[in-house]
Amino acid sequence: MPIFQTFKRRKEKAAMAGKPVIYHYDRLPEPFRVQVALILRDSVGNVELGDYQAIVRRGAIERRWTSIHDMLTRELGVFRLSQGTTIQEVCINYLLHEQDVDAVLSFIEFSFRLVDRYMRLLHDRKEVSGLIHPDEAIRELNWRFREHQIGYQYREGLIIEMTSEYMHSEAIEPALSLLRELDFQGASQEFLEAHRHYRQRNTKEAIRLALNSFESTMKTICDKRKWEYSQGASAKALIDIMFENELIPSELYSHFGGLRSVLADGVSTIRNRKGGHGQGSHVVEVPDYLASYVLNLTASNIVLLVEAHKHK
Repeated sequence: MPIFQTFKRRKEKAAMAGKPVIYHYDRLPEPFRVQVALILRDSVGNVELGDYQAIVRRGAIERRWTSIHDMLTRELGVFRLSQGTTIQEVCINYLLHEQDVDAVLSFIEFSFRLVDRYMRLLHDRKEVSGLIHPDEAIRELNWRFREHQIGYQYREGLIIEMTSEYMHSEAIEPALSLLRELDFQGASQEFLEAHRHYRQRNTKEAIRLALNSFESTMKTICDKRKWEYSQGASAKALIDIMFENELIPSELYSHFGGLRSVLADGVSTIRNRKGGHGQGSHVVEVPDYLASYVLNLTASNIVLLVEAHKHK
């Protein structure tokens, strides 16, 4: 459904003009939860409608809600998410009232993965009517996240954390879009997994997967351009190949004198010191801000290399 610019929203937007957007990650306000419930009702189906068409489709709609319910209960290790007379009501009540933010985000992730994949298939086959298209549902979900200054977005089947709107829109989203657009499946999967581990505060694994994604991007470029490299090539060796083959033009060497060092060392040095090797007898703690830096730096590097590959 279209998002209307109400008087209240216009007034709030005017009051925030020129102020930095501060995202929060530890609360999901009630209006946001209600909006997500309405999006799911309009994209998965609503068993509570009393018209004849809804009764005919009731079994199919209930199976979709049951799929969401059963996936999450198995992951949480519970038999039932909440109370309700229908499986849809059980799911909606959980979304509205559960206090564990990560659990609710997991519910949203599972639900929109079903919308993104299964409901998209039904739309493509023209087997559903009267429901909003998955693209519209996902677009509104991400808009609602931003509207309530909640630092998450749904991308490629996962809820990923936004560290800042600028970095997300200028680096994270372009990196994911480019990797998907140009068929870099391995790098895309590793980058999404890095984000998933970052959201779960598994920062060492997030850093390790970030560099893996960076290296996989360069290996894929080499494969597509038939440039030889050893399978065990380090990030630095792969970057040398990028420069030697002038993927990044040689005339930019003087202007970007430190680019090679940033690309080679900016991520991999942190990975090696903080996330890539045995930690010995002392537990190595990796703060969230450092993992966030690595993810953003990786995204920027991927955008640079893939855009160069795309246009050269």
